Amino acid sequence: MRRTALVVAGSAVLASFAVGEAQSPEPTLVHLDTPYIQAKDLTDIRLDFRRFSGDEDLTYTSLSLRYGLGHGAEGILRGSFAPRRTFGAVEHGGDDVELAIKYRPAQKGSPYAVMLGIAKPSTATQSDVVPTAGFMASMSSESVTAYFNPRAVLLKDNTLVGIGVGASARLDKNFVIMGDYTFMAAGKNTRDTTTGEERQRPIYGVALRYTSKAKCDASIDFGFANGTSTTTGFGLTPALNDFKAIFIGVAVRL
Repeated sequence: MRRTALVVAGSAVLASFAVGEAQSPEPTLVHLDTPYIQAKDLTDIRLDFRRFSGDEDLTYTSLSLRYGLGHGAEGILRGSFAPRRTFGAVEHGGDDVELAIKYRPAQKGSPYAVMLGIAKPSTATQSDVVPTAGFMASMSSESVTAYFNPRAVLLKDNTLVGIGVGASARLDKNFVIMGDYTFMAAGKNTRDTTTGEERQRPIYGVALRYTSKAKCDASIDFGFANGTSTTTGFGLTPALNDFKAIFIGVAVRL
């Protein structure tokens, strides 16, 4: 019932926007990918640090490179890295590296894109190469853009499927506030620290983004989130016992 209500509410919000290009497209939100595609031969370099306290007690560092291939395509190489540690009955942390291609139809104003990729996790429970996939859509009003991003990681015996919704609101020419929420449609994405039993939890986060184009196109994010990182797999994985991280992200577009 709760999930149905969320979907209905999200659909109602999206329906209130006019379909089209975001006024100032955001390449990513806190956890979600968007339909934004880098222009041909342009590169987006993004660095993200998330410091968790409590049961998680780890710092996750993420680096992503996005390159505009032209004809509506973008190549993505991104990785998330953290040491491994054990809390209670659960070993957590580890690395996840993902290679993907995102495609958006070339016609002007197309509000959707698709992404296909492969990931190589290195965690206590996963070490095989696995496929990843996502669909991104956006709808815009004058200063607010809503996003829809279902995505999946095809893990053996535990495929993770998350349905993500989010929004970004432009406060002025430099500042954007953004947030996203993903509920799990399939798969168990965390564990009970006492028993080790698999559990399912939503992923969410909010952030303030400052963008400057004075000398180069750069941005800084500051916010909090319960998702461990920004790859498809780690972006569907909450911190143990739902602890949140303060995070800082820095991006430069060349």
